[in-house]
Parts: sequence; C-alpha cells; structure tokens
Amino acid sequence: MSQVRLALSDPISSSAAPTVREPATNRERLDQLQATAQRYRKAFNARRVAYKDWHSNKSASFLEALKRLQCIASSSSAPSIASIAEFRELRAQAADLRRLQPQKGAAAAELQRIDEFLNHWRDYLALKEIFEREFVRPLARLLEATEAFRYPAMRADLLKLMERLDAESDERFDFSGLHNTTENLFTYRVPLRDERFLGLMQILPRLLQTGSQVCYFTEQLVSNDTE
Repeated sequence: MSQVRLALSDPISSSAAPTVREPATNRERLDQLQATAQRYRKAFNARRVAYKDWHSNKSASFLEALKRLQCIASSSSAPSIASIAEFRELRAQAADLRRLQPQKGAAAAELQRIDEFLNHWRDYLALKEIFEREFVRPLARLLEATEAFRYPAMRADLLKLMERLDAESDERFDFSGLHNTTENLFTYRVPLRDERFLGLMQILPRLLQTGSQVCYFTEQLVSNDTE
C-alpha cells in the first residue's frame, strides 16, 4: 500500500505530531505508549462519529445506488456483498459498463454515492497505516517482553483485539456474519429489504471501535502496571 498522509485537520497527522526523543527507559516507553494510545483513541472515535453522521444522513441513498449497481451488473454479481473486495469489484463493473455503454451504465451520481462509502474506508486505512507504524509495532515489542506487564489476562485480551483488527481490515474478510455490539446499533437502521447489506454497513464502525478498544486496553494495562 502506498503511504497515505492525513490532512492537517485530522486528530492524528504526521506533520502535526510533536517530535519526541526516543525513550531511554522502559518506564518512559510505557508513558509514551499511554499518551499515544489516548491520541489514537480520539482519532478512531472521531472517524466513527463521522461515519455515523454519514450513515444517518446518506445511507438510504447509498443503498439505493448500491442496488442499482447490482442490477446493472446482475449477470456477474452476487445478491449480497460479503467483503470490501466484492464491493470494489461491483463498483468497477458498473464503472466499466458506464464507459462501454453509457446508456446502460450507472449514473455519475450513483457512483458518487458509492464512492462516499469508499472515502470513509480510505480514511480508515490511512489512519490504520499510521496507527500500525507509530503505535501497534512499538506496543507489540513491549508485549513480547512479558515481564513488562503484571496482568497476563488483560495482555491476552489486548493481543486478541490486535489480531482481530488486523484480520478484519483485510478487504477479503467475509463480514456477512457480523453481529455488532450495542454501541453500533445505529447500523441496523436500514429497511428490512436491505438487511443483506448489514455486514457492509457494519464493518467500518466495528473496526473503528476495535481500534479504540486497543487503545483503551493499552491505557488500562499501562495504568495498572504503574500502581
């Protein structure tokens, strides 16, 4: 993946982040990790709020455009969408047909509605890329040193969350069986006839919530370790 830089207005921006010296002691590493966790938790939460606003205001028109694209590409697309990769393929098929047969292809406005969702996905990937480099890798190195933490159960839960975030961020991940927590009940506000798209609508808030949980668990783990 090519490196992506976030806009200056984002909660996490490589150009806005302060330059800090490399921590010399394990205690300094833990303190820096906790501060970084707080920043990224805010960033994930901000992304989730932005997606929730989009879902509340534009999910209906998005789903109508999505069904229109499925009709256009009905000969080669499945009735449901089980992964981001399938979603991208459907979008590509509709765009190709628009170029080849403009009178039969998707309207520009329909493709624009589809791209609004992809923009949220792109923003998430950009955030996760920086999160991986600046937070997850240093955290993984510290977690490998088991003596650094005195709470093995909390450490195990944190590792599971990190593994889940990585696995479910893969665009081939099958999200058709997702069931979100009560914090993401807003994603169920779709007509019954569109329930087959719930996995697609739920994957982003789930990932953003998982990223926030990784940060929260890290804060708690480091905080407990200092007591």
